[in-house]
Amino acid sequence: AYITRGRTDAISSVTLDKFTTATTWTNVQAATTITYSAGAVLRVITYTSSGSLKVRVYYNNVMIGSEQTVSDAGIISNTKHGLFSTYSGNTFDNFTLWARGSGTTKFTDAPFEELTATRNTTTKYNNSTASVQLVAGGTDANYLQSVNVGDTSTYNLIAYAYTTGAAVTTADLNLYYDTAELTTTFTPMGGTGWYKLTGSFTGVASAKDYGVRVKAGKTVYVDEMHLQVGTGTTQNMYVLNSNTGVTGLNVQGIINGTLNGVATYSKAGTISDADFSGGVSDGLMGIDTTNHRLYFREEV
Repeated sequence: AYITRGRTDAISSVTLDKFTTATTWTNVQAATTITYSAGAVLRVITYTSSGSLKVRVYYNNVMIGSEQTVSDAGIISNTKHGLFSTYSGNTFDNFTLWARGSGTTKFTDAPFEELTATRNTTTKYNNSTASVQLVAGGTDANYLQSVNVGDTSTYNLIAYAYTTGAAVTTADLNLYYDTAELTTTFTPMGGTGWYKLTGSFTGVASAKDYGVRVKAGKTVYVDEMHLQVGTGTTQNMYVLNSNTGVTGLNVQGIINGTLNGVATYSKAGTISDADFSGGVSDGLMGIDTTNHRLYFREEV
């Protein structure tokens, strides 16, 4: 596979050929338009399936064209990896060969990524608009955004993640900062299957990459990723009751005054007991918005 630079970067192309002899070759996949990007990786993946050699070409982590099938017996059983040039003045850089397999023969930290990111409006956290579904292929893969925090304060990187409803762990993904994974804490959000991911780091007054690293073969949903200044600590609130020491504080939600519970009730006009026929537990405060009066109701 090779790149042909166009008159502009946006009309460059990638072509895939196969050698039929040591000195001759034919086309497998015609020139496919790409946008050239300095430093981007051109990658060829091959594997054997049903007696044929399957070939995929990726540029800048995007598959170019479609998977191709090579059925030449001499190529299937005698694949050679390397570089060549038809022009003596050409130069090459950073050619690397990585095995793809299983167990210890597979390099999940190879310097390329196979990540598919899709907006998802079904699996999302806390009634958000949408999450991002991240599907990693045969290697670990990063989903990142460049941010300049502008100072050297301590920061928390926070995100929420979901897989299948099972526990989300470091085997699925970790938070990522700059060039490495952060030590990530996973906290379950009730029984929802969502987990809060937190990791801390010291900021730098320059652009750095922030996000997550998804492990090879995993599918995760990520939502509400953000940076927080300061790591924060757990704080306790106490209510002192004379002679008896520390007591608990019961904080209730705001509900309609005609239903049981602590509530604030608003009405245009005089408030009476009839407005609270459902009974009240632990007290209620009512507001008369016509006469501008307060009404306090004790537990009944």
